[in-house]
Amino acid sequence: MSQFYINQIRKSFELISITIVDAASVFLVFKVAVLIREGLPLFFHVPFPDNSSLAGFVSVWWILPVWIFFLYYEGLYTRRFSFWDEIRILLKVIFLSTIGIFTIVSLGKINDQISRTVIVLMGMIAIVLLPLIRMTLKKLNGLAWKQPRER
Repeated sequence: MSQFYINQIRKSFELISITIVDAASVFLVFKVAVLIREGLPLFFHVPFPDNSSLAGFVSVWWILPVWIFFLYYEGLYTRRFSFWDEIRILLKVIFLSTIGIFTIVSLGKINDQISRTVIVLMGMIAIVLLPLIRMTLKKLNGLAWKQPRER
């Protein structure tokens, strides 16, 4: 195979893998936020809807496309950035996604489907987890496609 085809296969694999990992990261961030929110009634005595299982995530399925849209809109799937530029753009995506989800919840008046506390917690948790997971995956992708050196 020529180097052109190998590069095309590598780019396709990286795009698919980073999209899948981003989707899994958003789900992980949602689950951690829900677990933290479920623990809050111990301190604040505030009731929480019982839709925190996988069925709860299915009822708010639209959260995932919001996050993926902003990741794509900011060019994180189509362009390469330096480490700190990518971190800056990820923080922007986290902020925009959180505001976007708040807007959808407010305009759609669907406060009973998702807690606003969970939305805020998702944004706060994503600040740490999303860059960490993305950078780890990019490092692993780089190692997987690295050509062995001949001695």
